[in-house]
Amino acid sequence: MEIGLALPNIGPFATREAMLAIIDRAEELGLDSIWTGDHLAFPYAPRFPYPYSRGKPRPYAADTPVLDPLVIMAAAVGRTKRLRIGVSVLILPYRHPLVTAKMIASMDELSGGRIILGVGVGWLAEEFDTLGVAYEKRGALTDEQIRYFREVWYQERPEFHGRFYEFSYMTFLPKPSHTIPIWIGGNTRPAMRRAARLGDGINLIDLTPRELERLLGEFRQVCAQVERPMEDVALSIRSTFKVSEAPLPESERTMPLVGDLEQITQDLRAFKDMGVGHMILDPRAVGGNVDLFLRSMEVIARDLKPAIG
Repeated sequence: MEIGLALPNIGPFATREAMLAIIDRAEELGLDSIWTGDHLAFPYAPRFPYPYSRGKPRPYAADTPVLDPLVIMAAAVGRTKRLRIGVSVLILPYRHPLVTAKMIASMDELSGGRIILGVGVGWLAEEFDTLGVAYEKRGALTDEQIRYFREVWYQERPEFHGRFYEFSYMTFLPKPSHTIPIWIGGNTRPAMRRAARLGDGINLIDLTPRELERLLGEFRQVCAQVERPMEDVALSIRSTFKVSEAPLPESERTMPLVGDLEQITQDLRAFKDMGVGHMILDPRAVGGNVDLFLRSMEVIARDLKPAIG
């Protein structure tokens, strides 16, 4: 199972010094991948709660700084030679698909084929309002953009005529030299259907092993409905990550991958046994000290990665 790192491009580490130090250290430590997250701006009082908060306060206040995920990915392309570079996840309706397709294909070319495109429909209604994009159409927009990408990336003479987007009588060059993986983000039934129909993988969020076991049963049913083997869809999880000095009672492990090293290692082994091929660990719960963040990365590389193989 590969182990990646969620870059903190949203939050107190959204600075040049912190981001470059974290990217460089991830490469040095031998982690498998790094991942950005996507937001544009935060409202003072959002209409809807973050769907994966588990009853906790909303993750980002209105004054949270954000560095653009695609810009950070491009910076990482220029500073690394080995790491795979992904986004978990890019909210597709925020951007026109021709612009996104060009940026992703360009980064993939310059990185030598190290890009993974995680995609999602989004949840923060105020961002859609500000962009003038219909919130209720975000699922349909996302589906159409995925099809658009595959048309312009891989067809010699692309021709796309959709409900929202058009492409014809133009070239798109250079084309990717290989298939850029598209991983669908989300734990919901619509996300599962999207992954089964359109995705190369599914990128799940903050699950315990027991929750994953239940969700995989649902996902197998969804894949069967579209006659696609579930094993053809790469399985990945992005999860919070915080190590305690002593074991935590199960009643206190209210978020996944929180506990001492042995508890977290057991959870990761359980994920691996259930077919998870890629974990994206997010240690930003350590607080606003970048040195603590870097030490958490060292724990991932020194203790967790070797323990699960």
